[in-house]
Amino acid sequence: MKTLQKLLLINWHFIVHETIELKRLNFLTGKTGSGKSTIIDALQLLMLGDTSGYFFNKAANEQSRRSLKSYLQGEVAENEEEGVVYLRQGKDFSSYIVGEFFDDKEKKSFCLGVVFDSYADGGKEEHRFFYWNGALPQNHFIVDNTPLGIRALREWAGKEAGRNNFRYYDSNATYREHFRHLMGGLGEKFFSLFRKAVPFSPIMDIKDFIANFVCNISGKVEIDDMRENIRHYKQLEGELDQVKRRIAGLQAVDRVFAQYSEAERRLLIQRFLPARAELERIRSALEQNRLHYQATQRDIADLSTALEKLDRERLGNEQQVRLVNEEKARCEAQRQKEFLDVQLRQAREKLATLTENQRRLKTLLDQLAKAAEKMAGLTPGLAAYAKQLQTETAEQLSADFWRRFQTELSRTLDAAREQRFQLKKQMEEEQAAVALLKAQIERLQQGVKSYDPRLQELAEAIRFELSQREGKAVTPQIFADLLEIRDPRWRNAIEGFLHTQKFYLLIEPQYFVQALKVYDRLKHERKFYEIGLVDLSKLQERARPPRPGSLAEEVVTQDPLARLYADFLLGGVMKVEQVEDLRRFPTAITPSCMLYRGFVARQLHPDRYAVPYIGQKAIEEQIRIKQQDLGQRQAELARLAPRFAQLAELAGIEACRQDDVERIGLYSAERQEMAPLKARIAEMEDELGRLDLNKVYQLEERLRSLDKDRERIFQRTRQTLEQVAQRKSANEILSRDTIPSQEEALASRLAQLSETYPASWREATGEPRFQEELARLGAAEKVQTNFANQLARSESQREEKWNELVRLRSDFNRDFRSALEVTPATNAAWQEELARLEQTSLPEYEAKIRSAKEQAQREFQEDFISKLRQNIETVKGQIDELNSALKDVPFGRSRYRFRVTANSAHREYYDMIMDEMLMEGFTLFSGEFQSRYQPVVEQLFSRIIATSDVELTAQQREDLERNLLKYTDYRTYLDFDLLDIDEEGRESRLSKTISKKSGGETQTPFYIAVLASFLQTYRVNQTGHNNTLRLLVFDEAFSKMDHQRIQESIRLLGEVGLQVIIAAPTDNIADIAPLVERNLCVTRIRRETQVKAFDPRDLE
Repeated sequence: MKTLQKLLLINWHFIVHETIELKRLNFLTGKTGSGKSTIIDALQLLMLGDTSGYFFNKAANEQSRRSLKSYLQGEVAENEEEGVVYLRQGKDFSSYIVGEFFDDKEKKSFCLGVVFDSYADGGKEEHRFFYWNGALPQNHFIVDNTPLGIRALREWAGKEAGRNNFRYYDSNATYREHFRHLMGGLGEKFFSLFRKAVPFSPIMDIKDFIANFVCNISGKVEIDDMRENIRHYKQLEGELDQVKRRIAGLQAVDRVFAQYSEAERRLLIQRFLPARAELERIRSALEQNRLHYQATQRDIADLSTALEKLDRERLGNEQQVRLVNEEKARCEAQRQKEFLDVQLRQAREKLATLTENQRRLKTLLDQLAKAAEKMAGLTPGLAAYAKQLQTETAEQLSADFWRRFQTELSRTLDAAREQRFQLKKQMEEEQAAVALLKAQIERLQQGVKSYDPRLQELAEAIRFELSQREGKAVTPQIFADLLEIRDPRWRNAIEGFLHTQKFYLLIEPQYFVQALKVYDRLKHERKFYEIGLVDLSKLQERARPPRPGSLAEEVVTQDPLARLYADFLLGGVMKVEQVEDLRRFPTAITPSCMLYRGFVARQLHPDRYAVPYIGQKAIEEQIRIKQQDLGQRQAELARLAPRFAQLAELAGIEACRQDDVERIGLYSAERQEMAPLKARIAEMEDELGRLDLNKVYQLEERLRSLDKDRERIFQRTRQTLEQVAQRKSANEILSRDTIPSQEEALASRLAQLSETYPASWREATGEPRFQEELARLGAAEKVQTNFANQLARSESQREEKWNELVRLRSDFNRDFRSALEVTPATNAAWQEELARLEQTSLPEYEAKIRSAKEQAQREFQEDFISKLRQNIETVKGQIDELNSALKDVPFGRSRYRFRVTANSAHREYYDMIMDEMLMEGFTLFSGEFQSRYQPVVEQLFSRIIATSDVELTAQQREDLERNLLKYTDYRTYLDFDLLDIDEEGRESRLSKTISKKSGGETQTPFYIAVLASFLQTYRVNQTGHNNTLRLLVFDEAFSKMDHQRIQESIRLLGEVGLQVIIAAPTDNIADIAPLVERNLCVTRIRRETQVKAFDPRDLE
């Protein structure tokens, strides 16, 4: 075994230089604060390889503030004036903690230690752990009375011991690794166990402590091979699934290709039938057009014969007309009649013109008379003109009358139009005022006062810019909005005195300069003039309370800034009831607004307070004033409307123009011509009646008859010519266009059918089907229409199937990284791939999966279940060994025994793992074993292996890893406890009773458990593997045990072969000192701690 022989401490807290010699059982005592824990903390730092210091002095104080710096520098005190005071403050120095160990088997010593370099400037210390092959050197690493620093130690040790006998460790982790190796290959849990044992803290979770510290076995079963095989198995399953998915994809391609082929066949016949029917239709139409051409040619010949006959009739008619006209020309009565007809027509036309002009003359005179009558209201002189126009004829009215009438009417019309213009302007102004008043009243009713728009624009500009800049609402307020007036009697005085100051803007003092900059920047651009911005910051400096009796008393506000400004403006303006009292104050005012200031009295103009603005009552007053104004303006508009309508009507009358006067004169003169003209017409009508016109009438009747014959001949000739032209045109179109075109189309269709559809297919399939459909439907047109209607749907179905086929092929290539061609019209390559997979790959994968599954099952039993069973049995054996060592050791009236049982939460797993069937040749997958445990096996298997085909989420992977750690650890399936057995053999489980026990009763099981855990960690009872460290350290040990328990505990330590250092106060000397091999007393004299050995017998 390996034991700690000496502990060297240099410059460690109040220890300057101490070498502490140790034996197997050691007692370290001293008064509180002497430095026991200082030594224990140094020993912990050395044993744990940990310089963080979080474990310092934990036995004495869980909230200890000791740090590595306080130990190295030697913290003395802490006060408000100097802060922390250090013993070694302000100088460079080095510190050492070195342990000398002895290997009993190898019979040699070696040292492990750590050196610290600290600096005068207070910078962070440096440290290095080191190994020294041999006992402590005589100089204790001190040269010239100075402990060697890190670099100096390397040089000195290299010369003194040689390179192979001294080693610096490059990190704490490297030191810890080498420490475990030097101490006999200790497990990693040594460090946590040692750290937990030192403070001698009670154990509250006995199961966890036994499982983690007492049982000396690796908790986790390694199943990497099994997981790898499972992954291989799952990979094969995935690959098989891939093959199946490929087969399914190829089968889908093959199925859709068959559907596409059927759609292609159906589409072929449906394309052929309309094309064949079109050919038949063209052939039939061509034959009909040829027959029609021949019939039309016969019609043209018949019509030509008819035209010749009509031409002969035309010539005969023309001859008869010429003879009758010649006879009529020789008649005198005819010539006289023609002359009188011309004269009579001209006279009648002139009479009609004169009659129309007289009607126009009357209408014009009536219009002028009515205009004069309407205008008489504006100009009384027009009434006389109206009377003359109504009573006298146009011939009686002189030129001078018309000149005067025309002038008077024009002047009156101009006056009417001017009055209308002025009245319209006045009414528009009133209407605008009415609209403005309505808008203002509406805003007032919404609580918005009618301020100057520029005041509101400036307030909004400041609000917007400052709110944007500050990231919160910054809103200027109008002074008047923040005030209320207490007594209405003083409203006019307050409104009038403040005048425009009530419209000033108030803003929080800290934003005044920013707001002023906005005002200054926009003042000219936006015409912001005469608007006040109050500097409340300066005003606060000059603030003083208002005088009693001032106008400030009549102003109420909840805003402190508005209160400040109101007191400033009104606090010195005194209220007086009588004018003779004004002179009593520097500034005073009466309710009627007589103001006295600067030794001058003056009445404020009513405009200053005519419209109130201060407070909510100001809104009500403004509404009343504006509604009153609105009513007056609306009444004025109602009064002006009829007059405006009258003037509008008069302004629409037309003036008497000069051409009107001229027309009146002309029409009046023409009236004298009408009587002679009527007499002349009567004479000509009488003369025409006396002529003998019988012969003339007979000749004219004959001409009318001949004219009808001529018209008949002309119409029949025209109709016949049109018929001939139509037939010739139709036949020309047939011969030039239609027939050649149909012949060409027929030839083209025949060639197209021959090219598109093979002759063999047409003869075997196409033509028989056409003849069948032609017989069924009765006409080629019906065949064409019927199948043409179906063609679009069939083409769409064929296109859909083709697109689906291409999509399935593309998806297959993408999903399975295939390179098969996507667009060929055949499916041979795809069918070959399908056959290869179905006949070769699928059977191969299924065989591999069966083999891999069997291998995974074997490994689940051999590498997992068997090793779990082995670990459980090993732990039980270790517990049995510990119980054998404890069975004869009493602690007071109790004995202790460790107990291990199956964990009830996982009992079904435990029973399956430990079933004796597995030891009798059965396997996990034997029929009898499966009949008993199949659900349990599958459940446990699923908890540690991902058996789902679905890709796991991050949370599922995390849960799987957590389950893996849990279910591959044998401790999951076990419960641990420590039994307390009294004198009568009654057992109580410590896990159930520990919270009810006294301090000594809880320390005893801790001591037992820790002792057992160190026996396992140090492998004390494992012959051939027990050349290990045996050190056990208890700080503040046995503090709550009685004398008997302390003595029994120390006696047990001596029996089990451990080396122990017990640190306890001097109160325990009588119980501990006589039972140990070495007693050490720690004392502190002023600022130096010393350690000295003592013999307890000297104390008797």
